[in-house]
Amino acid sequence: MDEILSAESIDLEELKQKTFFGCPDHGSTRALVWRLILSALPVNKAEWEKTLESQRVNYSTFVKEFIIRPDEEKNSASNDPLSNTGNTWDEYFKDNDLLSQIEKDARRLYPDISFFSEPAKYPAVDFINESYKTGMLKMRISKRNVTSSQSAKSRNGTILMTESTNGDEDDDQECKVEKNWEVVERLLFVYAKLNQGTKYIQGMNEIIGPIYFVLSQDPDLEWSRYAEADTFYCFTQVMSEIRDNFIQSMDESTSGIHALMAQTFTLLKKHDYSVWQVLNDQEIRPQFFLFRWMTLLLSQEMRIPDTIRLWDSLFSDSRRFEFLKYVCVAILTLIREDLISGDFGFNMKLLQNTSDVLPDVLIIIRKADELRQKDLRKNSGPHIQLLSKAQLAHHNFSR
Repeated sequence: MDEILSAESIDLEELKQKTFFGCPDHGSTRALVWRLILSALPVNKAEWEKTLESQRVNYSTFVKEFIIRPDEEKNSASNDPLSNTGNTWDEYFKDNDLLSQIEKDARRLYPDISFFSEPAKYPAVDFINESYKTGMLKMRISKRNVTSSQSAKSRNGTILMTESTNGDEDDDQECKVEKNWEVVERLLFVYAKLNQGTKYIQGMNEIIGPIYFVLSQDPDLEWSRYAEADTFYCFTQVMSEIRDNFIQSMDESTSGIHALMAQTFTLLKKHDYSVWQVLNDQEIRPQFFLFRWMTLLLSQEMRIPDTIRLWDSLFSDSRRFEFLKYVCVAILTLIREDLISGDFGFNMKLLQNTSDVLPDVLIIIRKADELRQKDLRKNSGPHIQLLSKAQLAHHNFSR
């Protein structure tokens, strides 16, 4: 892999083939490889500096536009209520509602490790390159005592802002330290503002968390100091390919999550009929467990080191997330004895909490690859034929 990465023009297909079997856990290799295979970096090294500078400046601009400027406008409006327009406050409170949702999810990222509750090595002030209060989003959340109805009174001149001053000194002190989960919060907020059609949906935090973890852990400080901005572009690329899974209106489409779950169950029936029959007889529908597995790329079913290793394979696969179907089938076949002997209650609990029974992630990946290679040898290919709407309806999916 080092030889591939040392070339002036990187052979991306060869790199993906190597990465499929895992990146080294030490050094900067994985962080660099993920940037490349997720198209955050061009294959031509001569273009790296210009590309990275452009992306990082753009991200800095987004933060200023969506976080710094709205706070400045809010403060200006507070000082001059007659100049305030309804749109300013409406947008501000809508954003605060969005922030509240993101904050709850970002705070609980991987509670079994300390990383996300630790101070960020490079808070926003370092890459924005101006006087930026790193706790700005935190302050907006902590001071959400004013409801939208109260803001309406403000616009009528009766009440402007009713923020308690109790504990302001403590809040200011706390806001001087920015934690890694707050970086994730900011990333998701910027993404939601830029993607109004998708916005933020619960679970996106589980996708962006491991990416930020990998990039920020890079021992090369010249790379890790820009982990936030680079994570944004890697995450955006991943979301461009799995966005339909998060959009409910796309559920019934041939690229929606219902189709993916149905295709996975078809694969299971093909490769392990006994397990499929048990689930079918017990009326354990795909959406009872596969919805979370596939939408979150199995990130909630594994510890973060195993998730990262699995994502080496998913990100580098030639059909990208097509391999995910085989991984899900592999898991079901590897825990088949428990499933076949279990009743409905036992199996439901097992499928919704597999962390204690899953074999080593490398065993899962090898099994998934074995199943796919078996299909390839039979000339059926790794791609399962897209199902019609009638076939989708037969599976009786519902959110």
